[in-house]
Amino acid sequence: MERKLNGLSEKERRKLIEADEKLQLLVFEVSSQMDIIVIETHRSVERQTELYAEGKTKVKHSKHNFKPSRAIDIAPYYKKNNKMVIPWEDHRPFYFLGGLMMRSAKLHNIKLRWGGDWDSDLDFADQTFNDLVHYELIGV
Repeated sequence: MERKLNGLSEKERRKLIEADEKLQLLVFEVSSQMDIIVIETHRSVERQTELYAEGKTKVKHSKHNFKPSRAIDIAPYYKKNNKMVIPWEDHRPFYFLGGLMMRSAKLHNIKLRWGGDWDSDLDFADQTFNDLVHYELIGV
């Protein structure tokens, strides 16, 4: 397993550099409170098109496509048999992470949207598309 520094591996730090500084701040802060993995920051237009065709995103153009990226995909994980496991079937850790991210954003006066509550009304049942790993800056 790759060694973690301040909650993030070197590989994750390299990905994080491609994200807007506001997202970097939030991820560093939250990673000190919970084990998380950075899945994706910047995404090429080609990759976005591929994900759209697969139905994994609902938009043809994303905040991931900017440099620096205005969106980030992160997930909680736990360790099992010395391996990182993302609890894809258990959404509770994703909601906990969502709460930490949104709280951190509010404390830093950063406008953030989460793919688990697109309209930010705290009604998690009214989503037509859940993207629990996705966070994006609003108004940039």
